[in-house]
Amino acid sequence: MENREAPLRAACPPGTPDGSISNFEIKVFDGCANPYLGLAAIIAAGIDGLRKHSTLPEPIDDNPDNVKDKVQRLPKSLSESVEALEKDDVLKDLIGEKLLVAITGVRKVLTRILLPTVHVIRNQ
Repeated sequence: MENREAPLRAACPPGTPDGSISNFEIKVFDGCANPYLGLAAIIAAGIDGLRKHSTLPEPIDDNPDNVKDKVQRLPKSLSESVEALEKDDVLKDLIGEKLLVAITGVRKVLTRILLPTVHVIRNQ
């Protein structure tokens, strides 16, 4: 069984030899995300893993809801994402502190000014 809900998945389409990986599916960010920042985060995580000689965790072939106690939850809101980004030294080392401050500053303004407007519009 393949876990199609995994945030990062090595996909082997039908017809590929066993063990051959032809593409990766990345599902941790959507069309609203900055694709450059998302890809930079993935590259930074990969570089960090190589530097630390990290090993991959065991694959999870179950419904993610059944194993939510065993895995780290991703941020559920923009404000949670900003908090996580500010704490991420790996990404800060890759993109630099000045760019990280600019990105988090813009996101904080969006959270403070625009999100309350969205909630008002939705509740009308």
